[in-house]
Amino acid sequence: MNKTWTFLSLSLALTNTFADALLVENRSWTGFYVGGNAGYLWSAHNIISNTATPSYGNPTFGAGTVAMAESLALLGTNHILHSSNGFIGGGQVGYNAQFADHLVIGLDADLDAINQSNDTFTMTRSVSTPGQGTHNANISITKKLDYLGLIKGRLGVLVTPSFLLYGSGAFAYGGATFNTSYSITETNPIFSPINVQNNVSKTLAGWAAGAGGEWMFFPAWGLKVEYIFYNIGTKHTNLPLNQSLATTPPIDYATAVLESKTKFTENTVTVGINYHFL
Repeated sequence: MNKTWTFLSLSLALTNTFADALLVENRSWTGFYVGGNAGYLWSAHNIISNTATPSYGNPTFGAGTVAMAESLALLGTNHILHSSNGFIGGGQVGYNAQFADHLVIGLDADLDAINQSNDTFTMTRSVSTPGQGTHNANISITKKLDYLGLIKGRLGVLVTPSFLLYGSGAFAYGGATFNTSYSITETNPIFSPINVQNNVSKTLAGWAAGAGGEWMFFPAWGLKVEYIFYNIGTKHTNLPLNQSLATTPPIDYATAVLESKTKFTENTVTVGINYHFL
């Protein structure tokens, strides 16, 4: 009797598995879906460009002020190679329409949070002005993304009834932070320290493109792997490097204007799961 029940149980399990497989193979991809994803993100554009130009020299103090403005410009001009990476994860909702047995067209919206490491770069620089002293600068620049979103179109081909390969193009947006800070001291005590910073947090918009695959491994459930390249634009910040005399009140001596610029472009690879309302 026990052997009979065991045989019946195995037969029923195999029958259900086979029935589920047939259901997956014969079910249309048309319909809404909702799901989640998680993966890895790394920066694609790793250059932060800082360019400073002399803008003012106080004529009251002679030609030395022009030389000081040029030194400040030299101090502020540098090109930083800095990469970052981290975790990305969130959710998606969308709709697919299947045509001609093998063509699937879809539209979905994704929103992902980001936890980036190595998002702050620090360095020191020194520049001397003949006869006036040496500027020593501590420079700190933070570049990071807090979230990324997509409104994405998908065009795919069914390699098998349960496996979809697709390419995608999207409108992309993201929360970008770009902070630049200069802390500068002068070896000549007649000059005041310079402490300036510019903190910018803004939603940027651009485009994205990528490709992926999704396997309908069980009725209504799909497992996907996807690569997306994001380009959500360029961010600029401006800082005045204003050297003043250590007097009361302070007297402007020389100034250079610093522009910092970087692109926000990212690579992402994610694994996700979708539930299809078929």
